[in-house]
Amino acid sequence: MKLGTRIAISHSLFGLIAIFAIYLLVDQVWVKTFDQLEQKAVRENVNRARLIWGKEQKTLQSIVGDWAPWDDLYEFARNPQNRKFVVDNLPDSAMVNLRIDGVAVTDPTGRILFAKTIDTAQKQETPVSAEFYRHIRPEQLFFADLQGDRSAAGVVWMENMPVLIAAQRILKSDKTGDSPGILIFLRKVDADLLAEITEIVQAPVRVETGETYRMLVNEHDNQELETASAAIIQSLLPMHDIYGNIPFVLVVETSRALSLEVQRHLKYFVAILVGLIALIVSLSIVDLKRMVIRRLENMDSFLRQTDIVDGTSRKLLIDGDDELTQVTVSMNQMLERIAKSQRENEQLNASLQAELVERQLTQQTLLYSSQHDALTGLFNRAYLDESLQRIIRKGADGVGVICCDLDGLKLINDTLGHAAGDRLLQRTADILKEAATQAALVVRTGGDEFVVILTGTTETNLEHISHKILDSCTVSGLTDLPLRLSVGWRYRAHCEVDSNDLDSMLREADDEMYRQKLSSSQSARSGVVQTIMKMLEIRDFETEEHSQRLARLALELAQRAGMSGHRKNDLRLLAQFHDIGKIGIPDKILLKPAALTLEERKEMERHSEIGHRIATVIPELQPVAEFILKHHERWDGKGYPMGLKEEQIPLENRILSIVDAYDAMTSDRPYRQALTEEVAAAELRACRGSQFDPRLTEVFLAMLTDEHYTAGS
Repeated sequence: MKLGTRIAISHSLFGLIAIFAIYLLVDQVWVKTFDQLEQKAVRENVNRARLIWGKEQKTLQSIVGDWAPWDDLYEFARNPQNRKFVVDNLPDSAMVNLRIDGVAVTDPTGRILFAKTIDTAQKQETPVSAEFYRHIRPEQLFFADLQGDRSAAGVVWMENMPVLIAAQRILKSDKTGDSPGILIFLRKVDADLLAEITEIVQAPVRVETGETYRMLVNEHDNQELETASAAIIQSLLPMHDIYGNIPFVLVVETSRALSLEVQRHLKYFVAILVGLIALIVSLSIVDLKRMVIRRLENMDSFLRQTDIVDGTSRKLLIDGDDELTQVTVSMNQMLERIAKSQRENEQLNASLQAELVERQLTQQTLLYSSQHDALTGLFNRAYLDESLQRIIRKGADGVGVICCDLDGLKLINDTLGHAAGDRLLQRTADILKEAATQAALVVRTGGDEFVVILTGTTETNLEHISHKILDSCTVSGLTDLPLRLSVGWRYRAHCEVDSNDLDSMLREADDEMYRQKLSSSQSARSGVVQTIMKMLEIRDFETEEHSQRLARLALELAQRAGMSGHRKNDLRLLAQFHDIGKIGIPDKILLKPAALTLEERKEMERHSEIGHRIATVIPELQPVAEFILKHHERWDGKGYPMGLKEEQIPLENRILSIVDAYDAMTSDRPYRQALTEEVAAAELRACRGSQFDPRLTEVFLAMLTDEHYTAGS
């Protein structure tokens, strides 16, 4: 077969292959790309619809959360005969403004104290339907799960349409006292609300209850599904009501007009491209036969032997000075560029490999961060929820749950700082990991709460681990800081598939843990207080002796000033704890042997506010918290931190100011020796009316010279 014939056949085959390749490219890449874009649009519409639906529920839940802790509503629930609250706060206009179609108030037994429905379009009250009363039954799980100030939201099917429902137990504004009932708000998902959702989603959204839709949902295990036609894609979202049923399906329609139009234009493009390739192949065959067929054999022989190895290539050598020679030169240059490109590609490939490794490490880090608590390294609440769902879906044997709460963490954070609290949390995590088995799931679920989940275990082993945790706490601590855990645990030999057994175990273990926490809270608080005092004594060795001298001097001066007995008890406590805030002052300032700089003095002055903050969280010191804050105020108003003056300063602080200054002057300090009593008295006399209460100063100076007092001291 002649070379020209072969070239013709090869070019024809090349043309056919090119046409087929382009067709596959268009079909597999472009068309699928537009299909993916279409699917992306469908998911975006569905996600927006879910988001808006959830937002409506949260809005209604937020409204009921704002109304439930209301003192007026609380009184109405206790005395429903007084209708003033209803008349003043639930007129038709108020419900229209809140976009609430129904409201109900029940007592704890389920008796409806008040119920009202309204046509928001007509802005007038309507009769309360029997369906309304049927859904308002507090014995239902939706209402029975309401605890404390926690609200809940869901949906019911009522009067041939979905109705959003939100409820919360009625409480006082300060969250104290027993709840006298439940507040319930309802909002209809009518045509107007669906129209708003449609406008936001930018795709038609409607509610369907037909048998066809229910069968489709049931066939797909009540999961979201899609149905497609030539013009639209329907996304069917099964909606669960508060009973766990699926009374209706939310349908989101996505138009396929753009995809169909794109496919039609792509067909035209492919047809034109096929014709163009066929024309080019035909012309190239003719041109090759006419111009270069006779010399290609030699060039082909050289080209077949040409290869690029290690970024270099052979040079094609052909004698002559015509156009093909220039082509040869150009081909050599092209081979050189290819070799160069190969070197660059190898370098780029190496860089991409390094970047890929870095990205994989970053992804691993992000995955770890999303599943673990940054402080303790334990699993976090998100990972716990995933693990619980896996256990619920599959069921499990020998399931154990341990709930732990670190007692006194807030007190430690408020007094010793968050760094100490963090170290205590880390030690707690170590105890739990050491006590639990390697297969156990140890989780930090909140600020001071931990959970341990075990499967395939025994009740005896679970109890052993719980006691091991408690025993570890008795020998663990951080700089003598007591570590106490409240622990509750539950065991079940078998958890059914898709049951609430695990939720019940967690709730029961949590309740047991909180009962233990309530019984031991006072002990934990006392332990922290004792630790604070020990740390203060360690940092300032004169504190205890100084406090005793102050108490003796202050009580004697209070007696002479006519202070009542119960105030003397507060004064004694103030003398002992007025400098408790020094625990928050750095040692380099507190124990500095020389005079303080201006910046150091400002830092030292903060100890009044630190001490006030500590005292407010310790019940034993709360009576003197305000006195601790004001114990450096001056008679002339130049003290700190509030700048009080004269009688604005409590009597206890004015007494303490005098005796504290006297004791400080007559005691050795790191930066000076003690003054004599005569020099100290002269200094007090010089500062009366400026730093000290002049009347009390005179009483104190007279006390120092009194023979009876001198003999008694």
